[in-house]
Amino acid sequence: MIDGIIKKNLDILASENGEIFHAFHTLRDNEIDLKEVYFSSIRKNSLRAWKLHTKMTLNLLAIYGSVKIVLIDKRENSSTYNEINEFLLSQNPFFRLKIPPGIWFGFQGVGRKNNILCNFADLHHDKNEVRNCLYGELEYKFKKIQV
Repeated sequence: MIDGIIKKNLDILASENGEIFHAFHTLRDNEIDLKEVYFSSIRKNSLRAWKLHTKMTLNLLAIYGSVKIVLIDKRENSSTYNEINEFLLSQNPFFRLKIPPGIWFGFQGVGRKNNILCNFADLHHDKNEVRNCLYGELEYKFKKIQV
């Protein structure tokens, strides 16, 4: 796994009328310096690639549907330089993915319709700390999801 990436399994508490998806708790998740929580939707087979945060640590989870996320380590001094990781964020299994600054990422909607990601960010959004590159500039190619 890319150096600095942490996959944390999360609890789903079942009840008679539905479930509680336990995503964050200050007593168990005190390593997250929470500044902002936001949601992002992506339709099936749509892509958002590529983005890199220079300062922000992401803590991503899927609250609805499924999202494939691809991480690429281009940090020249990293022990995992050029390594690529793929994850499927969903509610089964339900987990949060911590992504440190300096990792390129892209994601693809996998669920049938609209898929929703949540990010617990340690910084307020700042367009000046985000870098983008065009799809095709990095070596990974997403494959179309078949029904």
